Amino acid sequence: MKPGAHLLLLAGLLALWALMPPASAKGKLGRCPIPKPPVTCLDACSSDSLCPGRQKCCGTGCGRECMDPEFRRKPGSCPVRKGPGICVEGCSSDSSCHGRQKCCGTGCGRVCMDPVFPSKPGRCPIPKGPGICVEGCSSDYDCGGRDKCCSTGCGRDCMEPVFAD
Repeated sequence: MKPGAHLLLLAGLLALWALMPPASAKGKLGRCPIPKPPVTCLDACSSDSLCPGRQKCCGTGCGRECMDPEFRRKPGSCPVRKGPGICVEGCSSDSSCHGRQKCCGTGCGRVCMDPVFPSKPGRCPIPKGPGICVEGCSSDYDCGGRDKCCSTGCGRDCMEPVFAD
């Protein structure tokens, strides 16, 4: 190494170290909830470390305040994104979403979406003629036991799976 290179390397490392946030600035567990009216337009905090206990420093839409985090996760997975998503913060965690919907990333924000589930084993029987035109299920997990959500020829309903070739 050239003379003075060690000093230059040391100066660069010190500069990087100075830019790093302190360990206490790491966020706390959980996600911020969606603010519910009325919201405060004050900046009551600037980081999680300034909030008591397990509370997090969360945005209110026009300020920041300490709030209890959300932890609940609903079953299923978020659907795979296809193309660019909408830039909206419509939810902060699964518990922000109605029913069985999950809070999913759009690539630019988060919105509530219907979850996807892996299929149960076996395949659906082939419909024999026109069936009932009722939507009795939308995924295998709407059906009890090992039943699958299958086409009736006109709608969908829970049926015993077929395992033979």
